[in-house]
Amino acid sequence: MTLYLTSSPTGSYREAKQPSYKGFNPENRLVDNLKADWKEQSRCLLICANPDAYMQNNEMRFFFEKTVRETGLSVSAFDVCDSRNGEETVKNLRAYDVLILGGGHVPTQNRFFQRIGLIQAIKGFDGIVMGISAGTMNCAGTVYAQPEMPGESTSKVYRRFLEGLGLTRCNVLPHYQAVKGDVLDGKRLMEDITYPDSFGRKFYALPDGSYILQKDGAVTVFGEAYLVAEGEIGKICSAGESLILHKRRQRYQGTHPRRFEEKYKEHEPEKYAGTIEKVISKGSTPAGMHISICVEEILEVLKIRPGERGIDLTLGYGGHTRRMLEQLKGEGHIWGLDVDPIEIRKTKERLNGLGYGEDILTVIQENFSEIGRIGKEYGPFDFVLADLGVSSMQIDNPERGFSYKTEGPLDLRLNPEQGVTAAERLLELSEEEIAGMLAENADEPYAQEIAGEIAGRIRRGRKPETTAQLREAVEAALAFLPEDKQKKDVVKKTCQRVFQAIRIDVNSEFEVLEAMLAGLPEALAPGGRAAILTFHSGEDRLVKKAFKRFYKEGIFCDIAKDVIRPSAEECRRNGRAGCAKLRWAVKAEM
Repeated sequence: MTLYLTSSPTGSYREAKQPSYKGFNPENRLVDNLKADWKEQSRCLLICANPDAYMQNNEMRFFFEKTVRETGLSVSAFDVCDSRNGEETVKNLRAYDVLILGGGHVPTQNRFFQRIGLIQAIKGFDGIVMGISAGTMNCAGTVYAQPEMPGESTSKVYRRFLEGLGLTRCNVLPHYQAVKGDVLDGKRLMEDITYPDSFGRKFYALPDGSYILQKDGAVTVFGEAYLVAEGEIGKICSAGESLILHKRRQRYQGTHPRRFEEKYKEHEPEKYAGTIEKVISKGSTPAGMHISICVEEILEVLKIRPGERGIDLTLGYGGHTRRMLEQLKGEGHIWGLDVDPIEIRKTKERLNGLGYGEDILTVIQENFSEIGRIGKEYGPFDFVLADLGVSSMQIDNPERGFSYKTEGPLDLRLNPEQGVTAAERLLELSEEEIAGMLAENADEPYAQEIAGEIAGRIRRGRKPETTAQLREAVEAALAFLPEDKQKKDVVKKTCQRVFQAIRIDVNSEFEVLEAMLAGLPEALAPGGRAAILTFHSGEDRLVKKAFKRFYKEGIFCDIAKDVIRPSAEECRRNGRAGCAKLRWAVKAEM
């Protein structure tokens, strides 16, 4: 079921003037959302609020059919349900694609719903339900019947809480722009009646044109909205914007989630800090999260001071950037670069939420090979950091195709919006070129055997298109190894090297690193410090060679004589830290 909880989707309550639009109100994406959900030639049913007002109900049926058609929504039938046909109509509810619950007096409509058995009949309805005003209010499990007629607020028999249809937990207060100043029975409707009723409850006050959409387990408010709770009111959403009020977590089999998308606690580490700490304490990295490596060592070599300007060339999850921002103590600026369009948005929101706004942090989607241009535009920088490891968020997400451990498309692109996928790249290479790539990028001892297996499969029409298919090719290439206790570990490490080698090729990582190293000296200010964290020998050789050359040329006045490695304790808590190497350099004062 797709549920629309509207205040008034066709005009403003108590306003006589006609709206400037035809059909449903297009503001706040209502028409766009309806068109996305609406079936061709839909059968519609208007269930009225005043079941005995036959003439009025006929007019409302005509009005809403005209509104639907003017909106550009396809209709094959449009019927009305009131006292004339109520019980019989709800028996055939599943013959309709769209139910519109009309507006009117909440208790009157509620009694009609009870009488015709709508509460039971609507269960399992698999179409669109649109509530309007009273119809929206009666969709709740427990309906808040906000007093509206004289005498209702003081009556001892008037019931403000009724049994509803049970379609939502949201209690909506419609027409907020019109009723917020109303006085009923000598009392202010909101301050003296509704606010006291809100203790222990939540009411959503919606002006006309705003609405709540409940779809696929998510509850989202569109447009201006206010939350009334514990005797107070506060604005939660503005016109033209939307806010997710609730999102149902993924269900899973068994007692513990196993699939990436099911690990809801690990996707919200700030909310489930205790669970995250348990995962980390066992030496694992929570799904969808990245644990920054060598943080203290990096801060030690960069020696960041308040007022300085720096750049993190590999923003990732933002862990290093956050700690560097802390060193600035509110003075200075950091630029954060990342090529990944998916993760950069999440990290920007995460850091902004911690109070690091545009006054101290600028996030740019860019490849760090462009450091020369970036340095000219924003630099020179007092400190530069590059963490060359693939983020855990990318490895853990099966859709990105970085890991042989989980089924997913064979992609491996750091920026999935550019370039060819790993599956496409393998089709471009000959057997000899695949073998060379595996040897050069990962020092793979079984490069020839694996390249032969991959090329053979491609020739036979069995090209590897998923991570599982590539893993199977590697396993088949190593079938000649003796079946002993060591084979499983050999296959595992070989898979790691093969995926690494192809990832490096797909993303031109060595070429990109060389371009970054070439532009690094120019981007550094005199006396500026650089720290680069590498994760395999090929990267480290390039960094070591470049640093030595710049030192001999007098561009750098000091460089790391030996690599810095993470501590044994860090490696215990984070298994992905084991192969990390940190090198640093200082630019000469000129």
